[in-house]
Amino acid sequence: MCLQAGNVVSPTVYNWEGDAILYSPVIESARYVPGSRRRYPIDIREFLATAGNAVVHRALADCAAQLPGAAERECFGSRERGSFDHRVRTVCAFLSRKVTYQRRAAGFKQWLFPDETLAKGGGDCEDHAFLLASLLLASGISGYVVRVALGELRNQGTGAARDHAWVMYKNEAGSWLLLDPLIYTAGAHQKRSAGARLPDPDRYAYEPRFVFNDSHLWAVRAPDGGPTFEDYCAGRDFWHSFDPAFAAEVHDTIFDAALAGMPWADLQYVKAVSLAVDANLATYDPVDHFDNGYLEEGWARVAARLGAGTLEGLALAGHAIGDFYAHSSWGVFGQRAGGALSPLLDPAHPVYDQVPDYRAGGRYPLEDPRFSVNAALWPEPRSAAPALWAGRLISGRYAQNGDPRQGTLERLTWIPKALRDQPGFRDRGSLPHHDEVAVDSPAMPSGHRLYPDPGEYGRRFLERRDAATAHVKAVYAHWRQG
Repeated sequence: MCLQAGNVVSPTVYNWEGDAILYSPVIESARYVPGSRRRYPIDIREFLATAGNAVVHRALADCAAQLPGAAERECFGSRERGSFDHRVRTVCAFLSRKVTYQRRAAGFKQWLFPDETLAKGGGDCEDHAFLLASLLLASGISGYVVRVALGELRNQGTGAARDHAWVMYKNEAGSWLLLDPLIYTAGAHQKRSAGARLPDPDRYAYEPRFVFNDSHLWAVRAPDGGPTFEDYCAGRDFWHSFDPAFAAEVHDTIFDAALAGMPWADLQYVKAVSLAVDANLATYDPVDHFDNGYLEEGWARVAARLGAGTLEGLALAGHAIGDFYAHSSWGVFGQRAGGALSPLLDPAHPVYDQVPDYRAGGRYPLEDPRFSVNAALWPEPRSAAPALWAGRLISGRYAQNGDPRQGTLERLTWIPKALRDQPGFRDRGSLPHHDEVAVDSPAMPSGHRLYPDPGEYGRRFLERRDAATAHVKAVYAHWRQG
C-alpha cells in the first residue's frame, strides 16, 4: 500500500505486544561460570533488568550531555509531550557514535549484559538489542511500550532467513516502530552516509518468534507454529554472521535522498514511522494513503501534518506523498518535463499533460473489463464510470465491504464509518482495485492491469519514485524553515 522504494516489508500481521505469556523465561546453559567451562541457566529478562544500573545511567548522562542545546537536554529528562520519542532518537544517535558491530567468534554462545556491551564498545545483534532496550527503559520509558524481538529476517524471494534480534517501541502516537539495533552502529552509519545502496531488489520481512521486556516473555504466534522457546535458544549458536552494512542497505528508502542533511537519528526515526503506517490495520484510513479516490482529502491531511511542525507529522506526510504518486492517476495524466513526471507541488492547481479522461481507447479506460468494480457497492453499468470521474484524478479502491477482489489484509482492514456513511461513498465502488492500478514496487505484481508490460511498469515505477522524492525534498526544505 505504499511506494516500495525500500526493501523492508511492513510488519502488518504481528501482535508486537505478544500473544501469550511464557511462564518459563529461562535460557538453559546461557552463561559461563567465571573461570570455568561450566554453563548456568539465566532468566532472559535479566538482560533488561538495568533500571537502577549506574553504568547504564552514566551512558544516558553522556547521551544528554551531547545534545546541542539546553532545551533539548531538558526535554531528554522531562515527561512532557514529545520527550519520550526524543529520548529514543537521542539514544539511537548515541549508539550510532559509540558502538560497533562485533562478530561473535565461532563457538562463542554467550550473550552480553548491557554494561558489558558498553565496556567492549560493541557486540552482535542480540547484545545491541539488549543495550538499546535497556537504555530506553532506564531513561524512564515504560516497559509497556518496549519489546526486544527474537526472530528472523527473511528474504521474501528465496525464503532464506537469518536469525536476528531487534527492538520494538510504541511511540507517543501509538504506533509500534521497528528499531533495528544494527542500523544504530558506527559502521552502518558510515555505510549509509557514504551513499551505499542495496545491490539487488530483494525484499525482506522481520518475523518475530518471541518478544520480551523486563517483566515478561511472550510467544508471537507464527503461521507455521514456530519453535518452542527452548528450541529457539538452543539454535542461537549461528547468530554470528549478521552484517550491519547489510542492515543499513536493506532499510534504504526515498527518504535518504529527499531528507539529505537531516540528523542521522531523526532520519531513521522518520523512516521507522513511515514503515509503521501500513502496519496498523486497526487505524487504517484511506485518506492517509490516497486510496478510494480520496485525493483532495488526502492533500488536506498532508498540509495539516506538515503544519504541526513535528518529525511525526513530516514522516506521515512524506509517506502519504509517496502513496499519492504510487496510487493516483497523476502518474498517467500528470505534467511531464523532459519526459519525466513532474511533482505536483501545488495540489490545488494541477497542470496536466492530458486532462484526466477515462473513456475507452484512452490511457486509463475505466470501462475496459480488465478493470474490476465492486458491484456490491456500485451496481451501475461499467460504462457509467468514465463520466463519473471525468477531469478528476482517481486512485484504486481498497478495503471496501463486499468487494470480491479483496485480499487477506483487506478483510482485516476497515474503512472508518464516517467515510462509509458519506453520500458519495458508493460511487467509489466504480474505481478499479488498488492492486490493478497501483505502482508500488519495482517489480510488477501479479494481477496488475494498468501497465501489463513489465518493462513499462518498471519505467513507470521509477518516474513515480523520482517525482515523489522531488516532492518530499521540496516539502522538507519548507518544513525546515517553518
